[in-house]
Amino acid sequence: MCALAVWATGCNPTSQYGPLQSQWTGRTGAFIAAKPATSAGVVYVGSWDGYEYAYDEASGALRWRTNLGQTTGLCPETVTAGVTSSPWLEGGAAYLGGGDSNWYALDVASGAVRWSIGLGDNSTTGGLYNWSSPIVYGGHAYVGTSSLCDGPLVQGKVLRVNVTTHQVDTVWKVVADNQVGGTIWTSPVVDPASNTVFVTTGTRPAPSERYAEAIVALDATTLAVKSYWALPLDDPTPDADWGTSPTLFTDSGGRQLVAAINKNGILYAFSRGDLGAGPVWQVRIAEGGGCPNCGDGSASNGAFDGQRLYFAGGRTTIAGKAYKGSVRAIDPATGAIVWELGLPAEVLGALSIANGMLVVPDRLALWVVDPTSGVTLYGNDLGSEIFAAATVADGHLFLGTGDGVVHALAYPASAGAGAARAQAPGASAALAADAAGATPQSAGSTFAAPVALAAGPGCTVAGAAPSAAGAIVIDRLAVAPAGQARGTSATVEAYANGSCAGPAIASVALAGGHSTVRVSRGLAVQPGTVVSIAATRAVRLRVRLSGRVADTAASAATGPPPARRTAPPTSLP
Repeated sequence: MCALAVWATGCNPTSQYGPLQSQWTGRTGAFIAAKPATSAGVVYVGSWDGYEYAYDEASGALRWRTNLGQTTGLCPETVTAGVTSSPWLEGGAAYLGGGDSNWYALDVASGAVRWSIGLGDNSTTGGLYNWSSPIVYGGHAYVGTSSLCDGPLVQGKVLRVNVTTHQVDTVWKVVADNQVGGTIWTSPVVDPASNTVFVTTGTRPAPSERYAEAIVALDATTLAVKSYWALPLDDPTPDADWGTSPTLFTDSGGRQLVAAINKNGILYAFSRGDLGAGPVWQVRIAEGGGCPNCGDGSASNGAFDGQRLYFAGGRTTIAGKAYKGSVRAIDPATGAIVWELGLPAEVLGALSIANGMLVVPDRLALWVVDPTSGVTLYGNDLGSEIFAAATVADGHLFLGTGDGVVHALAYPASAGAGAARAQAPGASAALAADAAGATPQSAGSTFAAPVALAAGPGCTVAGAAPSAAGAIVIDRLAVAPAGQARGTSATVEAYANGSCAGPAIASVALAGGHSTVRVSRGLAVQPGTVVSIAATRAVRLRVRLSGRVADTAASAATGPPPARRTAPPTSLP
């Protein structure tokens, strides 16, 4: 069932070890497109509700949130975006672009604004928006400027900001002062060895604007152009921005190279010291076009693990079969494809390497892939679309989704480590009915599974349905507070997934006593499905699930409710 109905809530994508297990979730007020950042046990992430959030890394408790504003634009429909920029954490400060027209330095402990710099006009007629995430090097932050969705365009710039004096030292303008375009909605990358900042740029307003729709190397001190390569004027791709930030790497011969993907779907690699010499190799990753979140080209930053490059994107064909997305491993020296994996959706978030595994967030699911072979090790349907990149730190994977949820998943130290663990710390092997001494063995047999766990506020994994002759059909859910929680009023909801995402499969209101829900037609839960519990406040619960094992036909015909889908709020620039 899961292999066929990949996008049903509670049905995770097919993978060798199943889904990563949920540890906690946090809810923001809107769509999340920002990559989380972590430091000293805290995870920081922005939301399109206009707030930057700080959560405790281990528990998910909210430390603080700070309003950094929003921008409304015409794309061509009216769109309101908040914080997309991911913070650079250094010296007790979080440096990032706000959802408004400012660039901020926040205090990481309290979220208070230490100082800010205005970048321009973000009104519907001004157009400015902070897509770009900064990088800090040598006491200076490098900040790219862009428009929300080319409506209207702004003049693309790189600002060099002194983080001690809080002043802009130098500005590099991509196009002339009488022009708009050349916007930088990707992020600058620094090569310290050569004191060089690499940027990729967007919309070319006129053929004479040589630094637009280009990859450019700037002197990190003066922002003078060292070298550049622009997409040829005869390239037919509409709105041919460079969709990814530069990726620095070294090939087997010791060459210092840099690579990026244009919206035309082609990955180009260059010598860092001479971009103007042209690509040393190039390879197609996806079909070209002007809209990455419609499946054109790529907006997914690549990764390099010292041996192979990894890049992903939208529509492509592999071995004669069409896919909506893919990820590929590439030989850094030649651009030859080492392996390629077709995916059910385009990849928009950046790739990352952690603990010898490759993290790939496609638009509809999170994948963890073996970087040597392309085999999918773990797969998670998180109940909503994924535009953001994931961050791995301290045994956790953090990722925001389109429904405004921040997910913390257990991330293994190596492939397969902890794969059998199906519940969060403190939860019993809740749904393994053999805990009651009555593991169902055949269709029609009944079971009763007692559960004791602490839940809420937030999401707690209760356990996984046992592997049996068919789906487990739950027809009775009895909940009672335990211990000091007696007398507690709370709402408790159960979900057929590990992240409390999508619609609840059952909801129970506790008002100090026992509560029982009878499921009139029976709820079929597929073998191995993870069930999680969310409560409106912290409670200790005793839960008893009663049901039977369905026959094969019922198992195939009955599934969990469809996943919630969150439509993308805008096209990328």
